[in-house]
Parts: sequence; C-alpha cells; structure tokens
Amino acid sequence: MKNFKIYTDSGADIPEEKLATWDVGAVSLSYYFEGDAREYRSGDMTADEFYSRMKSGSVARTAAVSASDFYSAFKSELDSGRDILYIGLSSGISSTFNSARVARERLLPQYRERRILILDSLSASL
Repeated sequence: MKNFKIYTDSGADIPEEKLATWDVGAVSLSYYFEGDAREYRSGDMTADEFYSRMKSGSVARTAAVSASDFYSAFKSELDSGRDILYIGLSSGISSTFNSARVARERLLPQYRERRILILDSLSASL
C-alpha cells in the first residue's frame, strides 16, 4: 500500500483547512433541523449559526454518511490509482462506519488490485 489516500468523516471534527493541508479526504454526515426540509452538511453554516438555531429552540438531527457517498469518494481515488485508508466515526454511535464497509464491498470486485482498509476509530471525535 504505497500510494494511498487517507479518508475520515466529519465526525472527526478536523477543520477543513487541516484536511486540505494534510491531503486527507472527508465525507460529511448530514444534519437537519425540525421544520426545515433542507439537508445541511459540514461547512453549510458556521458553528455560531448552528448553535444560535439550537438556542432558539430548533432541534437538530444527524444522518450517517450513505454508502453511495463513500462509493463516489472512494471510486475517484481508486480510479486515480490510489488505495484507501478510511478511519471513521465509532460504529457504536453511528452507522457511518457500516456505510463505508458496504461501499468497500461494492468496489472491491471492480478494483481487485486495490486495497481499501476500513478502520473503526471507536471514538466520537478527533
């Protein structure tokens, strides 16, 4: 595994600037506010905006990263000849880790020469 890309998810709470500096890919969990049909992802609003909505009574709900989001992210790296090392949000608190495993199982038959390692951080944040 000489040429690989490290991936994580927004549950790691690593600022986008750091991810870019480190060349680490990230897939974003989504969140919703009750009464608001819009799906939000990391970077869609500032922390101040998010917590202001919470303080005003809005309830936020999160949703795991989908297997298709992982599939798309991983596939582009595999197409460029890079293997994948994904270190994800704990499987004990989110189904995001399982979504990454599903994407891996869908991709491996097409990329037999590539490696896709999926690691459960057993952690809730960086």
